[in-house]
Amino acid sequence: TQRMTADARWKYVVYPKVGQRQLFDLQSDSHERTNLVEDAASAEVRDRMDARLREWCKANGDPNWP
Repeated sequence: TQRMTADARWKYVVYPKVGQRQLFDLQSDSHERTNLVEDAASAEVRDRMDARLREWCKANGDPNWP
């Protein structure tokens, strides 16, 4: 099971059951080959996208979100 949010530039994916996350810069990596979730330069974007996804899951009563 996965959860995902995206905007015009970024795509953030979380696999809650296995604790994996992915962050892709769709502007420079449209084929989603480079996971930037651990990249220090992308930390602010990752945190913003994570908060956005958490808010959506909470608002919609997602039972698979920790």
